[in-house]
Amino acid sequence: MNWDALEKLHSLKEKGILSEAEFQQQKKKLLQQNEKPAQIPNTTQTSYPVGCLIALAVIGIIILFGFKFILALIYVAALSSDIGSY
Repeated sequence: MNWDALEKLHSLKEKGILSEAEFQQQKKKLLQQNEKPAQIPNTTQTSYPVGCLIALAVIGIIILFGFKFILALIYVAALSSDIGSY
């Protein structure tokens, strides 16, 4: 904020050079110049959640190798892990 300009305006008002209405008008202009515009969030970023990327990879593998191959891999993984045993 330009405090010097605001003090100068106040001084001119105190000396009678500016009326109260003129002072308020100039002060309003000065304050509006110093306001920062609202920042608009950047919505053009193309960051995808990891889950979406994994889902796309799985879909790609299914398309490339076929659904039966994927089921076979899941079955082998289940047999070799503790998931299938109770």
